Amino acid sequence: MMEICQVKFLRKFGLFTAMALISASAAHAATDLLPAAPAWKVWTSDGPAPQNWEQPGFDDSAWETIQAPLVFNGPHWLKGRDGYNSIKKRATTYARITFEAKALDKEVLEVALLAHISRAFGVALYLNGTPVDVRRLPEGFVHETRGQGSRRMTRMTTRGIDPGLVRTGKNVLALTLHLQNPKYKHYTKFDLQLTALTGGDNRFVSGPVVAGVYQRKAVITVAPLFKSTVIVRYGKKGSDKNMVLKRAEGTDLHTLEIGDLEPDTVYVYDLEVTRVGGREKLTYAAGEFRTAPEGPREFTFGVYGDNRARPQAWAKVAGAMVSDKSLEFVVGLGDFVSEGDVYEDWETQFFAPGRGFLASTPFWAIVGNHDYITGSSPRVSSYYKKIFGQQEKIWYTFTYGNVRFLCLNTLSITREQVAFTEKTLSEATEPYVFVMAHNPIYASGFHGNLDASGKPKEHGGRMVYEQLLPLFEKHKISTFFAAHSHLYDRSEKDGITHVTTGGGGVGLARIQKGLNPYSKRAVATFHYCRIRITPDKAIVEAVNVAGAGANLRSWMQRPEIEGDGTVFDRYEITPRK
Repeated sequence: MMEICQVKFLRKFGLFTAMALISASAAHAATDLLPAAPAWKVWTSDGPAPQNWEQPGFDDSAWETIQAPLVFNGPHWLKGRDGYNSIKKRATTYARITFEAKALDKEVLEVALLAHISRAFGVALYLNGTPVDVRRLPEGFVHETRGQGSRRMTRMTTRGIDPGLVRTGKNVLALTLHLQNPKYKHYTKFDLQLTALTGGDNRFVSGPVVAGVYQRKAVITVAPLFKSTVIVRYGKKGSDKNMVLKRAEGTDLHTLEIGDLEPDTVYVYDLEVTRVGGREKLTYAAGEFRTAPEGPREFTFGVYGDNRARPQAWAKVAGAMVSDKSLEFVVGLGDFVSEGDVYEDWETQFFAPGRGFLASTPFWAIVGNHDYITGSSPRVSSYYKKIFGQQEKIWYTFTYGNVRFLCLNTLSITREQVAFTEKTLSEATEPYVFVMAHNPIYASGFHGNLDASGKPKEHGGRMVYEQLLPLFEKHKISTFFAAHSHLYDRSEKDGITHVTTGGGGVGLARIQKGLNPYSKRAVATFHYCRIRITPDKAIVEAVNVAGAGANLRSWMQRPEIEGDGTVFDRYEITPRK
Protein backbone atom coordinates (compact mmCIF):
# COMPACT_ATOMS: atom_id res chain seq x y z
CA MET A 1 0.00 0.00 0.00
CA MET A 2 1.01 3.63 -0.10
CA GLU A 3 4.14 4.59 1.84
CA ILE A 4 3.73 8.33 1.35
CA CYS A 5 0.48 10.25 0.96
CA GLN A 6 0.99 14.00 0.98
CA VAL A 7 -2.33 15.15 -0.39
CA LYS A 8 -5.52 13.58 0.85
CA PHE A 9 -9.01 14.79 0.14
CA LEU A 10 -10.96 13.08 2.87
CA ARG A 11 -13.86 14.74 4.65
CA LYS A 12 -17.60 14.54 4.68
CA PHE A 13 -19.91 16.86 2.80
CA GLY A 14 -23.28 15.83 1.34
CA LEU A 15 -22.08 15.64 -2.22
CA PHE A 16 -18.74 14.43 -0.89
CA THR A 17 -18.69 11.62 1.67
CA ALA A 18 -15.21 10.50 2.63
CA MET A 19 -13.87 7.10 1.77
CA ALA A 20 -10.38 6.00 2.79
CA LEU A 21 -8.22 4.67 -0.01
CA ILE A 22 -5.27 3.77 2.17
CA SER A 23 -4.87 1.09 4.80
CA ALA A 24 -4.62 1.79 8.50
CA SER A 25 -0.97 0.77 8.42
CA ALA A 26 -0.19 3.59 6.00
CA ALA A 27 -2.53 6.18 7.52
CA HIS A 28 0.21 7.63 9.70
CA ALA A 29 2.04 8.75 6.56
CA ALA A 30 -0.93 10.73 5.23
CA THR A 31 -1.41 14.43 5.85
CA ASP A 32 -5.03 15.44 6.37
CA LEU A 33 -5.36 18.82 4.72
CA LEU A 34 -8.96 19.68 5.60
CA PRO A 35 -10.48 20.56 8.97
CA ALA A 36 -12.96 18.30 10.72
CA ALA A 37 -15.95 20.29 9.40
CA PRO A 38 -14.84 21.72 6.07
CA ALA A 39 -16.62 24.65 4.52
CA TRP A 40 -17.49 24.29 0.86
CA LYS A 41 -18.43 26.98 -1.58
CA VAL A 42 -21.43 26.10 -3.74
CA TRP A 43 -22.94 28.13 -6.58
CA THR A 44 -26.64 28.16 -5.71
CA SER A 45 -27.99 30.19 -8.62
CA ASP A 46 -29.77 28.49 -11.50
CA GLY A 47 -27.57 29.91 -14.23
CA PRO A 48 -23.96 29.05 -15.08
CA ALA A 49 -21.19 29.97 -12.69
CA PRO A 50 -19.20 33.15 -13.47
CA GLN A 51 -16.26 32.98 -15.83
CA ASN A 52 -13.04 31.51 -14.38
CA TRP A 53 -14.98 30.04 -11.45
CA GLU A 54 -12.61 27.03 -11.36
CA GLN A 55 -9.43 29.13 -11.10
CA PRO A 56 -7.51 29.52 -7.80
CA GLY A 57 -7.68 33.32 -7.94
CA PHE A 58 -11.48 33.44 -8.33
CA ASP A 59 -13.32 35.31 -5.58
CA ASP A 60 -15.97 32.89 -4.26
CA SER A 61 -16.88 34.96 -1.23
CA ALA A 62 -20.39 35.54 -2.63
CA TRP A 63 -20.97 31.80 -3.04
CA GLU A 64 -22.92 30.04 -0.34
CA THR A 65 -20.80 28.48 2.38
CA ILE A 66 -22.17 25.07 3.34
CA GLN A 67 -20.96 23.10 6.30
CA ALA A 68 -21.03 19.32 6.40
CA PRO A 69 -23.06 17.20 6.49
CA LEU A 70 -25.28 17.99 3.54
CA VAL A 71 -27.62 15.90 1.43
CA PHE A 72 -28.06 17.23 -2.08
CA ASN A 73 -31.71 17.14 -3.07
CA GLY A 74 -32.46 15.15 0.06
CA PRO A 75 -35.83 13.45 0.56
CA HIS A 76 -38.35 15.27 2.72
CA TRP A 77 -37.91 12.87 5.63
CA LEU A 78 -34.25 13.89 6.01
CA LYS A 79 -34.86 17.61 6.31
CA GLY A 80 -33.92 18.90 9.71
CA ARG A 81 -32.83 15.50 11.00
CA ASP A 82 -29.39 14.70 12.36
CA GLY A 83 -27.91 17.92 11.02
CA TYR A 84 -28.74 17.18 7.40
CA ASN A 85 -29.42 20.18 5.22
CA SER A 86 -30.90 20.33 1.75
CA ILE A 87 -30.23 22.44 -1.31
CA LYS A 88 -32.29 22.83 -4.43
CA LYS A 89 -31.71 20.29 -7.17
CA ARG A 90 -30.21 21.78 -10.31
CA ALA A 91 -29.38 20.30 -13.66
CA THR A 92 -25.81 21.54 -13.19
CA THR A 93 -24.09 22.20 -9.87
CA TYR A 94 -20.74 23.91 -9.25
CA ALA A 95 -18.63 23.52 -6.12
CA ARG A 96 -15.14 24.52 -4.93
CA ILE A 97 -12.99 23.69 -1.96
CA THR A 98 -9.69 25.19 -0.90
CA PHE A 99 -7.01 23.15 0.82
CA GLU A 100 -3.43 23.73 1.93
CA ALA A 101 -0.59 21.45 0.81
CA LYS A 102 3.01 21.14 1.83
CA ALA A 103 5.73 20.71 -0.75
CA LEU A 104 5.39 17.21 -2.20
CA ASP A 105 8.12 14.72 -1.55
CA LYS A 106 10.43 14.11 -4.52
CA GLU A 107 9.30 10.46 -4.50
CA VAL A 108 5.73 11.43 -5.46
CA LEU A 109 5.21 10.17 -9.01
CA GLU A 110 1.58 11.02 -9.66
CA VAL A 111 -1.61 12.27 -8.07
CA ALA A 112 -4.71 10.06 -8.16
CA LEU A 113 -8.30 11.12 -7.65
CA LEU A 114 -10.92 8.68 -6.42
CA ALA A 115 -14.63 9.49 -6.70
CA HIS A 116 -17.89 7.68 -5.99
CA ILE A 117 -20.93 8.91 -7.88
CA SER A 118 -24.27 7.57 -6.80
CA ARG A 119 -26.30 8.51 -9.88
CA ALA A 120 -25.98 9.17 -13.60
CA PHE A 121 -23.81 12.26 -13.87
CA GLY A 122 -21.51 14.02 -16.23
CA VAL A 123 -18.48 15.20 -14.27
CA ALA A 124 -15.69 17.70 -14.92
CA LEU A 125 -12.90 18.12 -12.36
CA TYR A 126 -10.28 20.86 -12.11
CA LEU A 127 -7.17 21.12 -9.95
CA ASN A 128 -5.95 24.69 -9.63
CA GLY A 129 -7.82 25.57 -12.82
CA THR A 130 -6.42 22.73 -14.93
CA PRO A 131 -8.91 20.08 -16.14
CA VAL A 132 -7.87 16.70 -14.73
CA ASP A 133 -10.86 14.58 -15.76
CA VAL A 134 -14.06 14.80 -17.79
CA ARG A 135 -16.51 11.89 -17.73
CA ARG A 136 -19.77 11.39 -19.58
CA LEU A 137 -19.73 14.86 -21.10
CA PRO A 138 -19.14 15.69 -24.79
CA GLU A 139 -16.31 17.89 -25.98
CA GLY A 140 -17.25 21.55 -25.68
CA PHE A 141 -19.91 20.94 -23.01
CA VAL A 142 -21.71 23.96 -21.53
CA HIS A 143 -23.97 24.69 -18.59
CA GLU A 144 -27.04 23.19 -20.27
CA THR A 145 -25.28 19.96 -21.26
CA ARG A 146 -26.78 16.84 -19.69
CA GLY A 147 -24.73 13.93 -18.43
CA GLN A 148 -24.46 11.03 -20.84
CA GLY A 149 -24.62 7.26 -20.42
CA SER A 150 -27.55 5.01 -19.64
CA ARG A 151 -26.21 3.51 -16.44
CA ARG A 152 -25.36 4.72 -13.01
CA MET A 153 -21.67 5.45 -12.49
CA THR A 154 -20.58 4.00 -9.16
CA ARG A 155 -16.88 4.75 -9.07
CA MET A 156 -14.20 6.50 -11.05
CA THR A 157 -10.47 6.92 -10.65
CA THR A 158 -8.24 9.42 -12.39
CA ARG A 159 -4.62 8.32 -12.39
CA GLY A 160 -1.51 10.05 -13.59
CA ILE A 161 -2.39 13.61 -12.55
CA ASP A 162 0.80 15.65 -12.74
CA PRO A 163 2.02 16.24 -9.15
CA GLY A 164 3.36 19.58 -10.40
CA LEU A 165 -0.25 20.83 -10.38
CA VAL A 166 -0.26 20.71 -6.58
CA ARG A 167 1.09 23.98 -5.22
CA THR A 168 2.87 24.60 -1.95
CA GLY A 169 0.25 26.47 0.06
CA LYS A 170 -3.25 27.22 -1.22
CA ASN A 171 -4.89 24.85 -3.73
CA VAL A 172 -8.38 24.71 -5.20
CA LEU A 173 -10.26 21.61 -6.33
CA ALA A 174 -13.37 22.47 -8.36
CA LEU A 175 -16.03 20.42 -10.08
CA THR A 176 -19.20 20.64 -12.06
CA LEU A 177 -21.87 17.93 -11.98
CA HIS A 178 -24.34 17.58 -14.85
CA LEU A 179 -27.42 15.49 -14.14
CA GLN A 180 -28.57 13.12 -16.85
CA ASN A 181 -32.19 13.87 -16.04
CA PRO A 182 -33.05 16.74 -13.66
CA LYS A 183 -36.47 15.20 -13.02
CA TYR A 184 -35.03 12.14 -11.25
CA LYS A 185 -36.59 11.73 -7.81
CA HIS A 186 -33.56 10.85 -5.78
CA TYR A 187 -30.91 12.44 -3.63
CA THR A 188 -27.29 12.43 -4.64
CA LYS A 189 -23.97 11.61 -3.03
CA PHE A 190 -20.55 12.26 -4.47
CA ASP A 191 -17.46 10.92 -2.69
CA LEU A 192 -14.02 12.28 -3.50
CA GLN A 193 -10.42 11.75 -2.46
CA LEU A 194 -7.19 13.23 -3.81
CA THR A 195 -3.98 11.38 -2.97
CA ALA A 196 -0.32 11.65 -3.93
CA LEU A 197 1.23 8.31 -4.88
CA THR A 198 4.79 7.09 -4.73
CA GLY A 199 6.50 3.96 -5.97
CA GLY A 200 5.55 2.37 -2.67
CA ASP A 201 1.92 2.02 -3.79
CA ASN A 202 2.03 -1.72 -4.44
CA ARG A 203 -1.57 -2.38 -5.41
CA PHE A 204 -2.60 -4.26 -8.51
CA VAL A 205 -5.83 -2.86 -9.89
CA SER A 206 -6.78 -6.19 -11.45
CA GLY A 207 -5.23 -9.58 -11.27
CA PRO A 208 -3.19 -11.45 -11.60
CA VAL A 209 -5.71 -13.90 -13.01
CA VAL A 210 -5.03 -17.19 -14.79
CA ALA A 211 -7.44 -16.55 -17.66
CA GLY A 212 -7.46 -20.02 -19.16
CA VAL A 213 -5.17 -23.05 -19.36
CA TYR A 214 -4.51 -25.43 -22.22
CA GLN A 215 -2.30 -28.48 -22.65
CA ARG A 216 0.82 -26.51 -23.53
CA LYS A 217 0.05 -22.89 -22.69
CA ALA A 218 -1.59 -20.64 -20.14
CA VAL A 219 -2.82 -17.03 -20.20
CA ILE A 220 -2.18 -14.67 -17.30
CA THR A 221 -3.55 -11.12 -17.20
CA VAL A 222 -2.59 -8.33 -14.82
CA ALA A 223 -3.20 -4.57 -14.60
CA PRO A 224 -1.02 -2.49 -12.27
CA LEU A 225 -1.91 1.07 -11.35
CA PHE A 226 0.60 2.44 -13.83
CA LYS A 227 1.99 1.90 -17.32
CA SER A 228 4.63 -0.74 -16.91
CA THR A 229 6.63 -3.68 -18.15
CA VAL A 230 6.03 -7.14 -16.70
CA ILE A 231 8.32 -10.12 -16.16
CA VAL A 232 6.87 -13.55 -15.36
CA ARG A 233 9.18 -16.09 -13.74
CA TYR A 234 7.75 -19.58 -13.76
CA GLY A 235 8.64 -23.22 -13.45
CA LYS A 236 7.32 -26.60 -12.45
CA LYS A 237 6.11 -26.83 -8.88
CA GLY A 238 8.92 -28.03 -6.63
CA SER A 239 11.66 -26.66 -8.89
CA ASP A 240 13.20 -23.25 -9.43
CA LYS A 241 11.26 -20.64 -11.40
CA ASN A 242 13.93 -20.76 -14.08
CA MET A 243 11.81 -19.80 -17.10
CA VAL A 244 11.18 -16.14 -17.88
CA LEU A 245 8.63 -14.33 -20.03
CA LYS A 246 9.08 -10.57 -20.41
CA ARG A 247 6.35 -8.25 -21.59
CA ALA A 248 8.08 -5.04 -22.62
CA GLU A 249 5.05 -3.12 -23.87
CA GLY A 250 4.36 0.08 -21.96
CA THR A 251 0.74 -0.43 -21.04
CA ASP A 252 -1.37 -0.66 -17.89
CA LEU A 253 -3.10 -3.96 -18.77
CA HIS A 254 -1.04 -6.98 -19.78
CA THR A 255 -2.13 -10.26 -21.38
CA LEU A 256 0.72 -12.74 -20.96
CA GLU A 257 0.67 -16.00 -22.91
CA ILE A 258 3.10 -18.64 -21.68
CA GLY A 259 3.50 -21.15 -24.48
CA ASP A 260 6.23 -23.67 -23.68
CA LEU A 261 4.47 -25.79 -21.05
CA GLU A 262 3.99 -29.52 -20.57
CA PRO A 263 0.51 -31.07 -20.31
CA ASP A 264 -1.02 -32.04 -16.99
CA THR A 265 1.68 -30.28 -14.99
CA VAL A 266 1.47 -27.90 -12.02
CA TYR A 267 3.40 -24.66 -12.50
CA VAL A 268 4.17 -21.83 -10.08
CA TYR A 269 4.90 -18.26 -11.07
CA ASP A 270 5.95 -14.83 -9.78
CA LEU A 271 5.31 -11.44 -11.36
CA GLU A 272 7.61 -8.45 -11.36
CA VAL A 273 6.22 -5.14 -12.60
CA THR A 274 8.32 -2.04 -13.29
CA ARG A 275 6.84 1.37 -13.96
CA VAL A 276 7.73 2.79 -17.37
CA GLY A 277 10.41 5.43 -16.82
CA GLY A 278 11.00 4.40 -13.21
CA ARG A 279 12.92 1.92 -11.12
CA GLU A 280 10.29 1.02 -8.52
CA LYS A 281 9.07 -2.58 -8.71
CA LEU A 282 5.84 -4.28 -7.76
CA THR A 283 5.82 -8.04 -7.18
CA TYR A 284 3.29 -10.83 -6.83
CA ALA A 285 4.54 -14.19 -5.58
CA ALA A 286 3.17 -17.70 -5.31
CA GLY A 287 0.71 -17.89 -8.20
CA GLU A 288 -0.10 -21.42 -9.38
CA PHE A 289 -1.93 -23.30 -12.12
CA ARG A 290 -2.20 -26.75 -13.69
CA THR A 291 -2.17 -27.33 -17.44
CA ALA A 292 -4.81 -29.45 -19.17
CA PRO A 293 -4.21 -33.19 -19.60
CA GLU A 294 -3.57 -34.72 -23.03
CA GLY A 295 -6.04 -37.54 -22.57
CA PRO A 296 -8.86 -38.71 -20.31
CA ARG A 297 -8.35 -38.84 -16.57
CA GLU A 298 -10.39 -38.12 -13.47
CA PHE A 299 -10.67 -34.41 -12.54
CA THR A 300 -12.95 -31.90 -10.84
CA PHE A 301 -13.95 -28.36 -11.84
CA GLY A 302 -16.24 -25.66 -10.46
CA VAL A 303 -19.04 -23.49 -11.87
CA TYR A 304 -20.70 -20.41 -10.37
CA GLY A 305 -22.30 -17.13 -11.47
CA ASP A 306 -23.30 -13.61 -10.39
CA ASN A 307 -20.81 -12.35 -7.81
CA ARG A 308 -21.25 -8.61 -8.54
CA ALA A 309 -22.12 -5.80 -6.10
CA ARG A 310 -21.38 -7.50 -2.76
CA PRO A 311 -17.59 -7.92 -2.43
CA GLN A 312 -17.78 -9.41 1.07
CA ALA A 313 -20.06 -12.22 -0.09
CA TRP A 314 -17.99 -12.89 -3.21
CA ALA A 315 -14.85 -13.05 -1.05
CA LYS A 316 -16.47 -15.86 0.95
CA VAL A 317 -17.52 -17.80 -2.15
CA ALA A 318 -14.09 -17.32 -3.77
CA GLY A 319 -12.44 -18.39 -0.52
CA ALA A 320 -14.56 -21.53 -0.41
CA MET A 321 -13.58 -22.46 -3.96
CA VAL A 322 -9.87 -21.86 -3.45
CA SER A 323 -10.07 -23.98 -0.29
CA ASP A 324 -11.68 -26.76 -2.30
CA LYS A 325 -8.41 -28.31 -3.42
CA SER A 326 -10.20 -30.69 -5.77
CA LEU A 327 -11.03 -27.89 -8.26
CA GLU A 328 -8.56 -27.74 -11.15
CA PHE A 329 -10.33 -24.78 -12.74
CA VAL A 330 -13.54 -22.76 -12.46
CA VAL A 331 -16.01 -21.45 -15.05
CA GLY A 332 -17.59 -18.09 -14.11
CA LEU A 333 -21.00 -17.52 -15.69
CA GLY A 334 -20.94 -13.73 -15.87
CA ASP A 335 -22.07 -10.61 -14.00
CA PHE A 336 -18.69 -10.17 -12.38
CA VAL A 337 -19.27 -6.44 -11.78
CA SER A 338 -22.18 -4.02 -11.62
CA GLU A 339 -20.94 -1.85 -14.48
CA GLY A 340 -18.79 -3.49 -17.15
CA ASP A 341 -17.59 -0.13 -18.48
CA VAL A 342 -16.47 1.17 -15.07
CA TYR A 343 -12.96 -0.16 -14.60
CA GLU A 344 -12.95 0.54 -10.88
CA ASP A 345 -15.81 -1.92 -10.43
CA TRP A 346 -13.50 -4.66 -11.67
CA GLU A 347 -11.03 -3.72 -8.95
CA THR A 348 -13.43 -3.42 -6.01
CA GLN A 349 -16.11 -6.00 -6.86
CA PHE A 350 -14.12 -8.77 -8.53
CA PHE A 351 -10.33 -8.72 -8.21
CA ALA A 352 -9.74 -7.33 -4.74
CA PRO A 353 -12.11 -9.79 -3.00
CA GLY A 354 -11.07 -12.74 -5.21
CA ARG A 355 -7.39 -12.04 -5.83
CA GLY A 356 -5.92 -15.12 -4.11
CA PHE A 357 -8.46 -17.36 -5.81
CA LEU A 358 -7.97 -15.89 -9.29
CA ALA A 359 -4.18 -15.98 -9.14
CA SER A 360 -4.09 -19.73 -8.46
CA THR A 361 -7.28 -21.11 -10.03
CA PRO A 362 -7.52 -21.17 -13.84
CA PHE A 363 -10.64 -19.18 -14.71
CA TRP A 364 -12.82 -19.41 -17.83
CA ALA A 365 -15.20 -16.48 -18.18
CA ILE A 366 -18.69 -16.20 -19.67
CA VAL A 367 -20.05 -12.71 -20.38
CA GLY A 368 -23.10 -11.55 -18.37
CA ASN A 369 -25.52 -8.70 -18.94
CA HIS A 370 -23.73 -6.45 -16.42
CA ASP A 371 -20.46 -7.11 -18.27
CA TYR A 372 -22.22 -6.15 -21.49
CA ILE A 373 -22.61 -2.50 -22.45
CA THR A 374 -26.17 -1.71 -23.52
CA GLY A 375 -27.46 1.24 -25.52
CA SER A 376 -27.70 2.14 -29.21
CA SER A 377 -24.63 -0.02 -30.00
CA PRO A 378 -24.58 -3.00 -27.60
CA ARG A 379 -21.12 -4.43 -27.05
CA VAL A 380 -19.07 -6.47 -24.64
CA SER A 381 -17.03 -4.39 -22.22
CA SER A 382 -13.51 -3.81 -23.55
CA TYR A 383 -12.26 -4.40 -20.01
CA TYR A 384 -13.88 -7.83 -20.00
CA LYS A 385 -12.12 -8.79 -23.24
CA LYS A 386 -8.74 -7.52 -22.09
CA ILE A 387 -8.91 -9.03 -18.62
CA PHE A 388 -9.97 -12.50 -19.65
CA GLY A 389 -7.96 -12.69 -22.85
CA GLN A 390 -10.68 -14.46 -24.82
CA GLN A 391 -11.38 -14.09 -28.49
CA GLU A 392 -13.17 -11.08 -29.91
CA LYS A 393 -16.50 -12.85 -30.43
CA ILE A 394 -16.69 -13.92 -26.75
CA TRP A 395 -17.91 -17.43 -27.54
CA TYR A 396 -15.45 -20.30 -27.66
CA THR A 397 -14.88 -23.97 -27.00
CA PHE A 398 -12.15 -25.93 -25.25
CA THR A 399 -11.46 -29.53 -24.28
CA TYR A 400 -10.19 -30.68 -20.91
CA GLY A 401 -9.55 -34.40 -20.55
CA ASN A 402 -12.54 -36.17 -22.04
CA VAL A 403 -14.93 -33.22 -21.63
CA ARG A 404 -15.92 -30.66 -24.27
CA PHE A 405 -16.91 -27.20 -23.02
CA LEU A 406 -18.98 -24.83 -25.14
CA CYS A 407 -19.01 -21.26 -23.76
CA LEU A 408 -21.62 -18.93 -25.27
CA ASN A 409 -22.65 -15.29 -25.33
CA THR A 410 -26.42 -15.43 -24.81
CA LEU A 411 -26.71 -11.63 -24.63
CA SER A 412 -26.41 -11.45 -28.41
CA ILE A 413 -27.13 -14.69 -30.27
CA THR A 414 -26.11 -14.14 -33.87
CA ARG A 415 -26.40 -16.48 -36.83
CA GLU A 416 -22.66 -16.91 -36.70
CA GLN A 417 -22.81 -18.05 -33.08
CA VAL A 418 -25.65 -20.47 -33.83
CA ALA A 419 -23.58 -21.95 -36.68
CA PHE A 420 -20.57 -22.19 -34.33
CA THR A 421 -22.73 -24.00 -31.77
CA GLU A 422 -24.04 -26.47 -34.37
CA LYS A 423 -20.54 -27.17 -35.68
CA THR A 424 -19.02 -27.60 -32.20
CA LEU A 425 -21.73 -29.95 -30.96
CA SER A 426 -21.84 -32.02 -34.16
CA GLU A 427 -18.07 -32.54 -34.07
CA ALA A 428 -17.84 -33.25 -30.34
CA THR A 429 -16.94 -36.92 -29.72
CA GLU A 430 -16.28 -36.54 -25.99
CA PRO A 431 -18.50 -38.51 -23.57
CA TYR A 432 -19.43 -35.31 -21.74
CA VAL A 433 -20.43 -31.95 -23.24
CA PHE A 434 -21.21 -29.02 -20.94
CA VAL A 435 -22.71 -25.83 -22.35
CA MET A 436 -22.04 -22.67 -20.33
CA ALA A 437 -23.93 -19.38 -20.65
CA HIS A 438 -25.35 -16.53 -18.60
CA ASN A 439 -29.05 -16.57 -19.47
CA PRO A 440 -31.09 -19.56 -18.25
CA ILE A 441 -34.17 -21.03 -19.84
CA TYR A 442 -35.79 -22.14 -16.57
CA ALA A 443 -35.46 -20.68 -13.07
CA SER A 444 -37.64 -20.53 -9.95
CA GLY A 445 -36.81 -16.88 -9.25
CA PHE A 446 -36.71 -13.64 -11.23
CA HIS A 447 -35.64 -14.10 -14.88
CA GLY A 448 -37.57 -17.38 -14.85
CA ASN A 449 -41.04 -16.33 -15.99
CA LEU A 450 -42.67 -18.50 -18.67
CA ASP A 451 -45.56 -17.53 -20.93
CA ALA A 452 -48.69 -19.60 -21.51
CA SER A 453 -46.91 -21.75 -24.09
CA GLY A 454 -44.05 -22.57 -21.71
CA LYS A 455 -41.48 -20.31 -23.38
CA PRO A 456 -39.35 -17.87 -21.38
CA LYS A 457 -40.71 -14.33 -21.37
CA GLU A 458 -37.33 -12.65 -20.94
CA HIS A 459 -35.52 -11.90 -24.20
CA GLY A 460 -32.22 -13.64 -23.40
CA GLY A 461 -33.81 -16.86 -22.18
CA ARG A 462 -36.27 -16.88 -25.05
CA MET A 463 -33.47 -16.58 -27.62
CA VAL A 464 -31.69 -19.53 -26.00
CA TYR A 465 -34.94 -21.50 -26.01
CA GLU A 466 -35.74 -20.82 -29.66
CA GLN A 467 -32.29 -20.85 -31.28
CA LEU A 468 -30.04 -23.05 -29.14
CA LEU A 469 -32.16 -25.49 -27.14
CA PRO A 470 -33.05 -27.58 -30.24
CA LEU A 471 -29.31 -28.06 -30.82
CA PHE A 472 -28.76 -29.04 -27.17
CA GLU A 473 -31.49 -31.67 -27.45
CA LYS A 474 -30.35 -32.92 -30.87
CA HIS A 475 -26.78 -33.52 -29.72
CA LYS A 476 -27.69 -34.71 -26.22
CA ILE A 477 -25.53 -32.37 -24.16
CA SER A 478 -24.70 -33.41 -20.61
CA THR A 479 -25.91 -30.25 -18.80
CA PHE A 480 -26.75 -26.66 -19.62
CA PHE A 481 -25.26 -24.40 -16.92
CA ALA A 482 -26.49 -20.79 -16.62
CA ALA A 483 -26.81 -18.05 -14.01
CA HIS A 484 -28.60 -14.63 -14.11
CA SER A 485 -31.22 -15.69 -11.55
CA HIS A 486 -29.63 -15.40 -8.12
CA LEU A 487 -30.32 -18.85 -6.73
CA TYR A 488 -29.75 -22.54 -7.40
CA ASP A 489 -32.27 -24.43 -9.52
CA ARG A 490 -31.94 -27.83 -11.21
CA SER A 491 -34.52 -28.61 -13.88
CA GLU A 492 -35.21 -31.58 -16.14
CA LYS A 493 -36.97 -31.12 -19.48
CA ASP A 494 -36.97 -33.35 -22.58
CA GLY A 495 -33.82 -35.22 -21.61
CA ILE A 496 -31.77 -32.08 -20.83
CA THR A 497 -30.60 -31.12 -17.33
CA HIS A 498 -30.63 -27.37 -16.72
CA VAL A 499 -28.70 -25.94 -13.76
CA THR A 500 -29.10 -22.29 -12.80
CA THR A 501 -26.26 -21.36 -10.45
CA GLY A 502 -26.36 -17.64 -9.61
CA GLY A 503 -25.24 -17.73 -5.98
CA GLY A 504 -21.79 -16.14 -6.29
CA GLY A 505 -22.45 -13.23 -3.96
CA VAL A 506 -25.06 -10.81 -5.33
CA GLY A 507 -28.36 -10.43 -3.41
CA LEU A 508 -30.38 -13.64 -3.51
CA ALA A 509 -33.69 -14.10 -5.31
CA ARG A 510 -36.79 -15.44 -3.62
CA ILE A 511 -37.96 -18.89 -4.67
CA GLN A 512 -41.34 -18.57 -6.38
CA LYS A 513 -43.17 -21.87 -6.20
CA GLY A 514 -44.80 -22.89 -9.45
CA LEU A 515 -42.76 -20.47 -11.54
CA ASN A 516 -40.65 -23.30 -12.95
CA PRO A 517 -42.74 -26.48 -13.46
CA TYR A 518 -39.61 -28.48 -14.37
CA SER A 519 -37.67 -27.77 -11.17
CA LYS A 520 -36.31 -30.71 -9.19
CA ARG A 521 -34.40 -28.74 -6.54
CA ALA A 522 -34.52 -24.97 -5.96
CA VAL A 523 -32.67 -23.21 -3.13
CA ALA A 524 -31.88 -19.54 -2.52
CA THR A 525 -28.38 -19.59 -1.07
CA PHE A 526 -24.78 -18.64 -1.81
CA HIS A 527 -23.04 -21.57 -3.44
CA TYR A 528 -20.96 -23.01 -6.26
CA CYS A 529 -21.22 -26.26 -8.22
CA ARG A 530 -18.54 -28.96 -8.10
CA ILE A 531 -18.39 -31.40 -11.03
CA ARG A 532 -16.25 -34.52 -10.73
CA ILE A 533 -15.47 -36.50 -13.89
CA THR A 534 -14.81 -40.20 -13.25
CA PRO A 535 -14.21 -43.08 -15.69
CA ASP A 536 -17.85 -44.12 -15.71
CA LYS A 537 -19.89 -41.06 -14.67
CA ALA A 538 -19.90 -37.35 -13.85
CA ILE A 539 -21.06 -36.27 -10.40
CA VAL A 540 -22.52 -32.77 -9.94
CA GLU A 541 -22.80 -31.33 -6.42
CA ALA A 542 -24.15 -27.97 -5.25
CA VAL A 543 -21.99 -26.74 -2.36
CA ASN A 544 -23.34 -24.21 0.16
CA VAL A 545 -21.32 -21.18 1.33
CA ALA A 546 -23.26 -20.06 4.39
CA GLY A 547 -20.65 -17.54 5.52
CA ALA A 548 -21.36 -15.35 2.49
CA GLY A 549 -24.72 -14.39 4.01
CA ALA A 550 -23.25 -12.51 6.97
CA ASN A 551 -24.37 -8.89 7.47
CA LEU A 552 -27.03 -8.94 4.78
CA ARG A 553 -29.18 -5.85 4.56
CA SER A 554 -32.73 -6.41 5.75
CA TRP A 555 -34.37 -6.22 2.32
CA MET A 556 -32.22 -8.99 0.87
CA GLN A 557 -33.38 -12.57 0.74
CA ARG A 558 -31.51 -14.54 3.40
CA PRO A 559 -29.97 -17.94 2.61
CA GLU A 560 -32.38 -20.80 3.07
CA ILE A 561 -29.83 -23.27 4.44
CA GLU A 562 -26.82 -23.13 6.75
CA GLY A 563 -23.51 -24.92 6.97
CA ASP A 564 -20.40 -24.07 4.98
CA GLY A 565 -19.45 -26.89 2.64
CA THR A 566 -22.85 -28.57 2.85
CA VAL A 567 -23.81 -30.43 -0.33
CA PHE A 568 -27.48 -29.60 -0.78
CA ASP A 569 -28.06 -31.15 -4.19
CA ARG A 570 -26.41 -33.96 -6.13
CA TYR A 571 -27.02 -35.76 -9.40
CA GLU A 572 -25.10 -38.04 -11.72
CA ILE A 573 -24.55 -37.98 -15.49
CA THR A 574 -23.76 -40.99 -17.63
CA PRO A 575 -21.59 -40.68 -20.76
CA ARG A 576 -23.30 -39.63 -23.99
CA LYS A 577 -24.05 -42.37 -26.46
